[in-house]
Amino acid sequence: MNPSTDFRVVRCLGGGEWTQSFLIEYPGGLQAVARRLRPGAPAQAGRQLAASTLAGYQLRVRGIRMAMDLPGEGAETTAVYEYLAGQSLADRLASGPLNNAETVAILREVAGIVQAVQEKGLIQRDLRPENIWLGPEGQVRMLDADAARPHLAFALAAPEQLSPRSEAGPATDVYALGMLAYVMLTGDHPFSEDFPDQREIRWRVLNQPLPSLRHVPAWLNEVICQATCKEPSRRFSNAASLAAALDAHMPAPGKAGSLRWQSVVAPMATSLLPGWLAQWFV
Repeated sequence: MNPSTDFRVVRCLGGGEWTQSFLIEYPGGLQAVARRLRPGAPAQAGRQLAASTLAGYQLRVRGIRMAMDLPGEGAETTAVYEYLAGQSLADRLASGPLNNAETVAILREVAGIVQAVQEKGLIQRDLRPENIWLGPEGQVRMLDADAARPHLAFALAAPEQLSPRSEAGPATDVYALGMLAYVMLTGDHPFSEDFPDQREIRWRVLNQPLPSLRHVPAWLNEVICQATCKEPSRRFSNAASLAAALDAHMPAPGKAGSLRWQSVVAPMATSLLPGWLAQWFV
């Protein structure tokens, strides 16, 4: 079987400014996603697509969507990835913010994926709702593994990413994780109210404190505030430290406490969270 030609196009899945994605099917029923450059896309977009595919093939981190083949001839026009059922976190947020249990579950899963990337000596950089995939059975995956590219997800950028004299590090991903939690809980970016331009957003990221979250547990608010400190040295040092902070505040089995927790929160949590995490809520 030639993976470049032996398939049929099932349907278009959508696309971005320079790429378009299609659901394809190989003989035998295996489905995948083919991501192609749009006509007229700049050469830089092609190089980025090839680099992303190569990174996805080489990195092989659990939780990141797998590139199905090494990029070869034509790699700067087409990339093939495994097909994932479900929806992006951005699509889920279009219907409203998430509750505390959903947010903690997703944040813990994403922090684990980022931790695995950082353990390979890389910085993820591209943490944004569009890049996080929610499976139909509670799975959380990351779509792109291009952790080493200089691409900047501007909306969740850390202060050091907006300063020409600063360098990104593991704490940069921690900032993005904290911002991601804020976006999940509120449905909005804290520094882009009234749709200001990028210059205004940059000033706010560098100078304004993160608005306090009043409808979440104090411990979760503290975790988010520490993760999003302006100074990288005041944040959790890496994704593993943030994940440990989340784990430390999870209720231990058999210590649920109030009747409301047992009758309302625990049943909700066990239906929403992955099995390994749901056990802490009952």
